Amino acid sequence: MPFLPRNYSDPLIANLQINCPLAERKGVFPENCIRTAERFDQVFLRTEQLYEAICAKQGGTFDEKRWWSELHAMEGPGE
Repeated sequence: MPFLPRNYSDPLIANLQINCPLAERKGVFPENCIRTAERFDQVFLRTEQLYEAICAKQGGTFDEKRWWSELHAMEGPGE
């Protein structure tokens, strides 16, 4: 994992609806989680986003620079 300057939000990886298929998930992040993430300047990274990155890495198509750039560009916890 590359060094992250402190001006970036910390990623919080979560799967709060593990028993529900992706297509059926609604309101993935509860309001109390969103408020806490805002308080601590975090952004949410859903497990399916991490899974896609892992698959790309294993398949040799992962663009690490682009992935970190997109992560750092996220604003707010619920994006």
